[in-house]
Order: sequence, then C-alpha cells, then structure tokens
Amino acid sequence: MRIRKPIMALALLLLIFGCDSGYQPLTDTAVPYEPFSSSWEFSPGQMATVSGWRAGYRPSESIPFQIGLENGSASPWQGEFFLLLVDEKCVAAKLAHQEFALPPGETLQVQVTAQFPDYLKNNPHGLVLLIPEWGTATETIWIGIEPSGRIPEWPQLPPERP
Repeated sequence: MRIRKPIMALALLLLIFGCDSGYQPLTDTAVPYEPFSSSWEFSPGQMATVSGWRAGYRPSESIPFQIGLENGSASPWQGEFFLLLVDEKCVAAKLAHQEFALPPGETLQVQVTAQFPDYLKNNPHGLVLLIPEWGTATETIWIGIEPSGRIPEWPQLPPERP
C-alpha cells in the first residue's frame, strides 16, 4: 500500500510534465459552438456537473464553464476541484482550481473562465474534472474541428492533487 502512492504520484508527474510540446498552432475556424452538460456521482449523494461547449473552441480564448457540486449526503463534503485539459498522452493544460466546503444538503454553482493555450492541436481533447481523493470525470470536447470521428482513450489520472 505504501508503494502505490509514490507510483501514482510519479505517474501523475509524468502525465503533467511529460507532454510532447510539438503542438501545431490552430488556425481560426468557423466551427459552431455546441453546448453540453454532464453529471457524475463521485460517491452516494455527492454529485458534480460540468456545463460548457462541446465544440467551437479556438486558441487563446477565454471560455466559461459552469461547475456544480451537490452534497446530498449526511456528511460535510470538503475538498478542491481542478478542471484540466488532456490530450491522448497527458495533461495539456490546467484550466481552473478551487477549494470548496459543502455542508449536508448544500450545493455550489461556480462559473470558471478557462484560458485555452494557443499551442493546441485541431483534435478532440478530454475536459477532466478532478476532485482529489474522490475521483475524476472526463467529457470530450473538440478544439478547432467539428465533433466527428474517433474519440481517443483519455489518460487515466489518479485521483490525487496535480
């Protein structure tokens, strides 16, 4: 059990810092925005929702996402969340981070503004909501292209703080 945490930490560091920097800049496209909203249950009664756009992103844009947390359990839910962008190999960008504390029965709605890097490829990417010690949830978004084709298998991030 003691070996598992260092291995997970090493894997996370490799994902975050081991990315290939050979990205090609995007050209401006006319891909229309398409909304999405996805929900996940991290444990019984503790839900998270992410809403935003599935497509239409361009480099260097500031993009709003809605993050919702709901504590329907009988215990307080305290922690932090990270909104990350991943490609097929690793974490491409850390978009947002915030701490939270929710008493039983409370909800939190937050709008975060993410700045997309200008070095992203015209490809699908994984938008990851990571809540350390609770888990991760991934939604596919398309950058510079319309939603179509193969959706890559996104890297499995350990549920630890990046």
